Parts: sequence; C-alpha cells; structure tokens
Amino acid sequence: AIGMLLFIVGGDLVGGKNRFFGRDGQVVGEVNGSKIELPEFTAALEQAKQNFANQQGRPADDQALNYLRDQTWNQLLYRRAFQPEIDKLGLSVGDEEMVDMVQGDNPNPAIRQAFTDPKTGQFDKARLIDYLKNLDKLPPDAQAAFHNFEASLRDFDGPVNKFNALLKNSVYVTTAEAKQFDQAQNAKASFRYLFVPYSSVSDSAFKPTDAQLSDYLARHKGRYKVEDGRSIEYIVVPETATKEDSAALRTSIDGIAQQFRTAPNDSLFVRSNSEQPYSPAYLTATQLPQQLTKQPLVVGQVYGPFVIGNTLAVYKITGEKPKPTVSASHILFKTEPSMTPDAKAAVKAQAQDILNKIKGGADFAAMAKQYGTDGTKDKGGDLGYFDRTSMVPEFSKAAFGAPGVGLLPTLVETNFGYHIVKVTGKKTENTYQVASVLKSVQPSDATREAAYARAEQIKSDATTLDAFRALPTKDKT
Repeated sequence: AIGMLLFIVGGDLVGGKNRFFGRDGQVVGEVNGSKIELPEFTAALEQAKQNFANQQGRPADDQALNYLRDQTWNQLLYRRAFQPEIDKLGLSVGDEEMVDMVQGDNPNPAIRQAFTDPKTGQFDKARLIDYLKNLDKLPPDAQAAFHNFEASLRDFDGPVNKFNALLKNSVYVTTAEAKQFDQAQNAKASFRYLFVPYSSVSDSAFKPTDAQLSDYLARHKGRYKVEDGRSIEYIVVPETATKEDSAALRTSIDGIAQQFRTAPNDSLFVRSNSEQPYSPAYLTATQLPQQLTKQPLVVGQVYGPFVIGNTLAVYKITGEKPKPTVSASHILFKTEPSMTPDAKAAVKAQAQDILNKIKGGADFAAMAKQYGTDGTKDKGGDLGYFDRTSMVPEFSKAAFGAPGVGLLPTLVETNFGYHIVKVTGKKTENTYQVASVLKSVQPSDATREAAYARAEQIKSDATTLDAFRALPTKDKT
C-alpha cells in the first residue's frame, strides 16, 4: 500500500518555503522560454494583498486570496505572453484615456465595483470624485495602492484590452461561413425508423457464455475503464491568531482611534481603515451598537476600542438629529384593484358606518377585532410607534398631521383600502449617525510561518503511514 500525505497550511500552497513548484522550489512556470520564479510571484502576490487591504479596508479572506493568486498568476503570464507583441505594435494608454478609465462614463470594472453603493447596487460617481479629491489626505499605504492601481491600468490592463480588441476585430466571418453555420443549425430531414428496445427481449431468452462476455469486454475496454483512485488521510495545521496577534491589533486600533478624532473626512477614514463599509444612516437608541447605549453620546466624540468577540471596534458620532414618531391604531377595510366602482363604494360605506359608531361611543379595539382585515385586528388594531418612512405616504401624512392624540374624523384612503385611524401617542427621539471602524484579529505572518514550521515537523515525523497514524490525535481532523 502507498501512503500519501497532503499538507494544507491555511489553504496557502504558495509560500516562502513551498516546494510544490519546480525541483529547486524557485521556478513556478515558464512562458516562451521566460521563467517565472517563486520570489517574483510571491512579491507580486504580496503587493496584490496589500492593494486589496488598502482598497477594501480589510485583509483578504480565503476566498479573496484565491482570487488574488489567480489574478497575480494571470498577470505574470499575460506580461510574458502579450507584452512582447504589445511592444511590437506600439500599444499604449494616453493621459486622456487614463482619465476615462478612472472617472469616465465607463470606468474600469475594479473602480466601478469599489464605488458601488451596497444599498442600491448603483455606481456612485460622486463618491469616486470625492475620493480622488481627498486622495492626498489618505494614509501613505492607501495612496501608494491607488497609484499602483493606476500604473497597472496604464501598463497592463489598457494595452491588453487594446490587444484583445485587435484580435477580436481581426476575425472576419465570410458570407459562405455564415450560410454554412445557419444550415448546420437549422437544416431538417425527414426519416422513418423502427425502435426495438432492449427491454422487449426477456433476459431469460439469452444466456451469454463466459467466452462471449470476455470477447465483448475485450472489444469494449474503453467503456469499462476505471480511473485510478487513492484514499487520502491528512492533517490540517490551522492558522489561528495568537495572543501576540491580538495585542498587535490592539496597539494598532489604539492608534487608529487617535487618528479618528482628528480625521477631516470620516467616510474616507472608515473606508481606509475598517473591514465594513461606511453607512450614513441615522440610528435610534435601539439600533445603536450595545457599547454605545451605556453612555451619553456627543457629536465628534470617539468611543472605544471595544472588544466584540474576535473584533475590535471604534465608533465616532458624526451626527445627531431628532426623529418624530407616532403610535396609532387602525381598522383596515381592504379594497382590491379588480373591484368595480360600486364594490369599492360599498366597502367605503361600511368603513364610514363603523367610524360613525366609534364616534358614537363604540369601543375601537372591539370594532378592530370584528371588522379589521389585517394582522393587527387581534391587537385592537395597534401599530405601535413608527416614523414617517415606515408607512405609505397617505397614512403617514394623516397620522403625523393630526394635531394631537385621538380618533381621526375622516377615513384615510391608501392603496390597501380605507382606514379608520386613532393616534395614540407622539414622541421625538434622538438618532445618531455613527462612523464605525471594525477590525478582526487575523494571524500574522509570524503565526503563519509557525504553522508552516509545525507542518514541516509533522512531515518529518510521518516517515511511514503507520508513523503518520500514530501522530497525536489532537492534530487530526
């Protein structure tokens, strides 16, 4: 039996000590006689990871790392495969083209993705322009990452796109080829056939001999070919953040909190330093992070760092405004778009009749339970407190326009039907705009190297399959 041992260190098969590529561990590929060596690939990958962290405000996770590896590898291949031809053709990107690729009507897909509003899914050009205007105020690493991205557009993406366009436009389909393709796709023929299924012949009617079976198998070996397989046992060496990694992040987040206090542009600061995007929304007391509900909040003040599980958080109050709310109860008499005018008039007449009874002293909650047609009827029609945006415009206008609490004297018509409305309370609460910087504890390079060293030690100890199986149970997964 052959024992195979596969070591996967955090899913990273490309590292400083990897031996999967090349006999000397240095050559990872070759294109047209030009070798791609491991140090070049590693340096390009590290630059891509740094650019990602600066652009997204967070380190690359496993999914992003896989994408960055593929992207880095493809760029190295393209440079060796395309660059000589691009140079021969004299393809380049001018200044006006660069402006168009970064902030034109059809910017580079990476630009479009980075500045797409996560709520609307729409490209926010104004946010891009604001970012470019304030680029010189960002941390040096973030500025360098953007300039590297621009250089990649000028030296790589732009010329390659032009080269691909030349290839695409150089291919011409003749009329004869088009006709031939059309005939192949649409030509029809009429024929007659007789189908005799195997199931129509009883198995007992034919008894093949061993010789016939052997002969059939010899003539159809390809149909019964079984690919070689292997059973694999493996050990996963996890890359888990250490106490030292947590302490390093704490030191970093303390510095970020100090910078946050004087940051001239809070949204840009969050974008450059947080793992989560900036949100301009105003939050009520119940919507605020729990850590902020235990103390008075002041606009411009920075709070934290706070430890939230595996994440450190710093918050800055960037705005405060009052938010009026109303509580109300209602009785809904539903109408449907398909109703005739007479049917709709009948529903309105019934609603008006019940409104008159309530004005005459009938209990609102009892009427809601008897005549209501939505889910609030069992609660006496109670809707609780809501703001202006929570209800349809007609309903909100009536409820917030009431001079005080009490039964509204007229029916309120909405696209749902006719409502009898009773305002039961009015209050105003403060809402806060919060800029949040959140960073999760990640394993450092030293931690990753330690995990790799541990895997190497296991590899040295597992000289045989039995030795592998005898390794400490705590390492097996």
